[in-house]
Amino acid sequence: MGLKHNVNRTVPSLGQFIADADERPYNQNSSAHWAGAESYDVARQMCLDGWSGVRDKVHDIVRRVIGDITPHLEQSPSPVPSMFGGAVNVPLFLAGVPNSMMRFVQDEKLVAKPVVKMLVDAGANGSTSSDSMLRRASALAAFVEAVHMLGNTVSIDLTSPVRENGFQHNILLQLHHAGSHFDLDALSFCLGHPAFHRYMWFSNRYLDGVGQGMGRSVNIGKKLAEGYDIVVRREEHREREEPSSVYDPSAWVMWALKQVELI
Repeated sequence: MGLKHNVNRTVPSLGQFIADADERPYNQNSSAHWAGAESYDVARQMCLDGWSGVRDKVHDIVRRVIGDITPHLEQSPSPVPSMFGGAVNVPLFLAGVPNSMMRFVQDEKLVAKPVVKMLVDAGANGSTSSDSMLRRASALAAFVEAVHMLGNTVSIDLTSPVRENGFQHNILLQLHHAGSHFDLDALSFCLGHPAFHRYMWFSNRYLDGVGQGMGRSVNIGKKLAEGYDIVVRREEHREREEPSSVYDPSAWVMWALKQVELI
């Protein structure tokens, strides 16, 4: 059947995205390995609970790049008690000044910084394995974690544009707003877990009257990319100098941090 009309709509939250998917759940005929879950209900529950299995993968990637991140943490003087070391400022001590026995040292401290605005194509073409999607999602989650370690907040929008029969279908999901509760497990699932794309996203397309055919993936256009600090395209659409988030996640995280000028 394929695409039958143009669709461009914005979904303001993950909760609304799930509610829309519930109106017309898409049931896969493919293997659970390719789809990332056994059924729509399983995928939906993962969407609500988050992908806890990603934590070790994310932390492993972050550990590999931490040496390059640490020098960029903000340094600020922080008071430390020094009751048994250093010289007391006698005039201040006699005057009863409370900090007469304090010394100041440089201590790592996170400070408020601008919001990093991120747009991610969370999809993949039909030939992409679930293992590849999981590795890519882990790299993206590690980047978000690193951004927070550097003291920045992040806003994340998701997209997955496709085209067929001369029509285009695109949803812009406002996944995470800067300053809202940060749940890495939930974000990781939505950043590219195959069950999210191949159940929740397909259900939203199905609701829009796409039918069984899901269209051919297209690159994120310039107009859609406007206003974002970093645009994360599908693996097959990544920039020429961009490392593979699937096969070299640590290098990709470093590349992405440089793109937003955090290192």
